[in-house]
Amino acid sequence: MNFWHPLLFGLDWMDPQWLLDHYGTAFFWVSLAIVVVECGLFFPILPGDSLLFAIGLFVASGALEITGRGEVVDIVVVLLSFITAALLGNVMGYEIGRKLGPPILRHEGSIIKKEHFVKSHEFFEKHGAPALIIG
Repeated sequence: MNFWHPLLFGLDWMDPQWLLDHYGTAFFWVSLAIVVVECGLFFPILPGDSLLFAIGLFVASGALEITGRGEVVDIVVVLLSFITAALLGNVMGYEIGRKLGPPILRHEGSIIKKEHFVKSHEFFEKHGAPALIIG
């Protein structure tokens, strides 16, 4: 048992070695799906950044396969795949916000208020790209 396992509160799927042991060659594809969901959907507990670090370690050690035929995946393939997954997730998040944003804005709720959207819009109109870069 490693040091981190008790800190995960029983969430075995947060341990990259557990994912590799249980999913084998599908670990790469599961990791891509996790990155897409983390970037595009509001899902608070996903090991995205640490998973990327683990993927890099598995690629460097030769433990990561994507086909199941013993072919070790190349770092360039991994980089391009994860960049594409992150972009796909971000586009999904943008499209979800574009479709669901206006109806949410029209509905006056107790948590999500129209004035918050208006203030945010005014802030980004005023400060734009520098606010995004600094944030």
